[in-house]
Amino acid sequence: MMIHELSPILAVHDVEQALAFYTEKLGFELVAQMGDPTEYGIIQRDNFSVHFKRLDQPLVANGAFEGNLNAGKGGIYVLVSDVDAVARELEDRGAAEKIEPENKDYGMRDFWIADPFGYAVCFGAKLG
Repeated sequence: MMIHELSPILAVHDVEQALAFYTEKLGFELVAQMGDPTEYGIIQRDNFSVHFKRLDQPLVANGAFEGNLNAGKGGIYVLVSDVDAVARELEDRGAAEKIEPENKDYGMRDFWIADPFGYAVCFGAKLG
């Protein structure tokens, strides 16, 4: 068996808002949108996709995130070829005001931002 692709499914209380944030601020493309109102959506960038499922539970609506995974609901880690170029692109798109990738002890150069639903979104590149 060989895994060809992995697509996280994130629970959100507003799928349309999630789709807008990931397409407008993070540069993903809309692949699919289902339901009226939207119950499920899929975005993709290069070979990486994220799915969103609408849930109205309180934990889903809570946008807790304070800069690390321990304070939030989890997230996604996106490996890229040039993390500094991604940081500049996302600043230009208005995803965050000042993005400064850092070299980490775990062998990555990366940065974290929060989406509107409290998920951590990390972009990173291997050092060396």
